[in-house]
Amino acid sequence: ATCRRFLRARKGNLDDAAAALQKFVHWREEVRPGDITADEVQRELATGKFIVHGFDKTGLPIFWIFSRRHNKAERDAQETVKFLLYSLEQAIRNAESRGLEQMCIVVDLSGFSTRSMDYQVTKCLSDTLKSHYPERIGKILLWNAPSVFGMFWSVGRNWIDPVTRQKVQFVSGDVLFELVDRAEHPELQVPH
Repeated sequence: ATCRRFLRARKGNLDDAAAALQKFVHWREEVRPGDITADEVQRELATGKFIVHGFDKTGLPIFWIFSRRHNKAERDAQETVKFLLYSLEQAIRNAESRGLEQMCIVVDLSGFSTRSMDYQVTKCLSDTLKSHYPERIGKILLWNAPSVFGMFWSVGRNWIDPVTRQKVQFVSGDVLFELVDRAEHPELQVPH
C-alpha cells in the first residue's frame, strides 16, 4: 500500500517513487513519528488545536484543526510539529483500522486571525504531507473562513500539490454537516 501511494504521488514515475520511498524510510527511522506519545506533546495537546475525532459521512477519519486555538507567538515550533505528527499518525491508525488509507482534514477557521497565521507551521504541514504522507488526504474542508484568511490562503495554497489542492473545499455554516455528522464535531458533543 505504501509503495502504491508513493507511485501515485509521483505520477507513476518509478525512479522518483523509489527515491521518495527511500527518503521516507530513512525519515521514519530517524524521526519515529509512530512512537511519539501524548506525554511528549502535552503542552500542545492541552491547546486542543488538533483533534483526531470521528468519521465523515464517507467513513474517513477526521483530523480537526482549530485555528483560533493556535497562537504563533506562544507556540514552540518543534513541539507543534511533533504534535502534528502525533495527530497524523493517530488519524492514519483510525483509517487503517477500517481498511482505509486516507483521512479528512477539517480546518475550523472561525476565529482565525493574524495570530493564527503561522506560515512556518503551515509550510511544514504541507511539506510533511507531501514528502512523508503522500496520498493520505481524502479531502480538506476549510470551514467558516473569514475574509482575513484570503490573504493567508493566497500564499499557503501555493505550497499544496495541485492534486491535493483539488481536494480542498471551502464550506460554511451548516454545509459542513452535509459532509460530516454534527455529532462528530468535537465541540458539539453532547455529554452522556
